[in-house]
Amino acid sequence: MAEADLHGAHILVVDDEEANVDLLEQVLGRAGFERVSGLTDPRRVLPLVSSAPVDLILLDLMMPQLDGFVLMEQVRGTQAEGDYLPILVLTADVTPPTRQRALASGATDFLTKPFDRIELVQRVSNLLETRLLYLRLQRQREALEQLYARAQSDLHERDAAQSAISHDLGQPLAAIRAVNRHLRRRAEAGVTIPPAELAGQLALIDDASAAMLGMLRELLDLVRLQAGRPLDLDYAQIDLNALVREQVQLHRATSSRHELRLIAASEPVVGEWDAARLARVVSNLLANAIKFSPAGGTITVATARERRNGQPQAVLRVRDEGIGIPADELGHLLQPFYRARNAAGALRGSGIGLAASRQIVEQHGGAIAIASREGAGTTVTVCLPLDEPIAELEGTG
Repeated sequence: MAEADLHGAHILVVDDEEANVDLLEQVLGRAGFERVSGLTDPRRVLPLVSSAPVDLILLDLMMPQLDGFVLMEQVRGTQAEGDYLPILVLTADVTPPTRQRALASGATDFLTKPFDRIELVQRVSNLLETRLLYLRLQRQREALEQLYARAQSDLHERDAAQSAISHDLGQPLAAIRAVNRHLRRRAEAGVTIPPAELAGQLALIDDASAAMLGMLRELLDLVRLQAGRPLDLDYAQIDLNALVREQVQLHRATSSRHELRLIAASEPVVGEWDAARLARVVSNLLANAIKFSPAGGTITVATARERRNGQPQAVLRVRDEGIGIPADELGHLLQPFYRARNAAGALRGSGIGLAASRQIVEQHGGAIAIASREGAGTTVTVCLPLDEPIAELEGTG
């Protein structure tokens, strides 16, 4: 036990004789104990112990206003179960009945008056070491309980995510199986399928397969990054405006209740990026904006070229008018499998889209940020570095 911790502990001396309080304060102060306070009125002890942490009480038994036995019972009555606050009784009465009654009332140890100063300091040190060890163990236990609770929450979130992933993968798989059964029955019956109908059915299979492949790639990317292995990015010159416009058009076709408004930069925003993975980021952000705007509304998608910290950046903002995110959960939202409490259970999702998007953006050297207010919508901002000279950005934005 560190000596500084021991000498910084709070010791409370309670004795109706002011001379005794002064003596104990002097003896303990000379021994290096820095926080020693005294009371001559035992009726003031309970309010003090309830409002300020005390590590050890030195207590006289025979006091006129409130004797030590009753006071100990009152103090013990305020403590939580399992709490440890040592009380060292100072008394001239060492008869067995007095000791037994004191122990029954909550005494931890005894010291006989008149006391030996060396013995007093040693008893005080021993009791404080036990008290501080108890506090340390209590903090460790609380930390372990928090870790356990978080682990249980993570397991629950992962179970929910696995269920959502199974559902999301199951939908296109069910579509493939349905089309396959339909075509097989027609073929077994010898029915000729018109080319246009066959092409449409095959297109459904192709779309469903592509959706499944996209989800599997996202999962594989997330697993790879969580294992500390970077993605193999296929860099090429990409115009962010064109990429975002394509994704907006795709999502417009699947969301008739929402207005997707695109505000593109006035000139191309070209950078060296992995087109497929960046398209997945944009798609994830649009899908989230649509999903978490259950009443419809406008989703605004904007691209721009900006300077941030003196460096040229490609900026993408996706703003919705949906349910928003609780303020205390914003810092957790980019973690894998995490879902905000106002969405979990109410809206289906796996909690991997934003986490995967963050990993992709960060591996491109960029950053992703979320601003939101519960009930008032969310804005997600993606910034990606550009290699263009800053001079080329004059007058743009």
